[in-house]
Amino acid sequence: MKYLLLTIVLFPFNILAASDDIERHRSEAEEYWSQLDGDWEGKISSYEIQNDYPNKPFESEIRIRIHGDNVLIGVKRDGEWFISSKDAKIIRHKTHAVIVELNSDKAWVEGFTYTITLGEADELNMLWSRAVSNYLLKPSNKEARGYFHGFSTLKRI
Repeated sequence: MKYLLLTIVLFPFNILAASDDIERHRSEAEEYWSQLDGDWEGKISSYEIQNDYPNKPFESEIRIRIHGDNVLIGVKRDGEWFISSKDAKIIRHKTHAVIVELNSDKAWVEGFTYTITLGEADELNMLWSRAVSNYLLKPSNKEARGYFHGFSTLKRI
């Protein structure tokens, strides 16, 4: 009976101690896996999911610099790097983030979303999508609209 009383009295303290350990481990893991800041580089690989090129992969080299709430995205075209947008926004939640980027010119608009999370300490997994509208072209024109989607892994540089 005495052991039963000890168990009843001490059991809640064991749960609280275990709960504190679990919370500390969860907090440490969340902090580690949310280290998205840095410079990342890799290749975007995707397919156009509607219209003119559904079976032709789209590839482009990309660099993403994340520093707090600041994001720069660079792409390589014809061997030259350039910043694709200075207006990219990042929304963070625990170990994930979503980057949104909108670009336009006189006759087109394009939007990008990058959903990112770490795969390893120096690997950034990215689900990428892009929508393009060349709004001066008739919708029947193959170049009027484009929708791309893909997955890529970037390396910390």
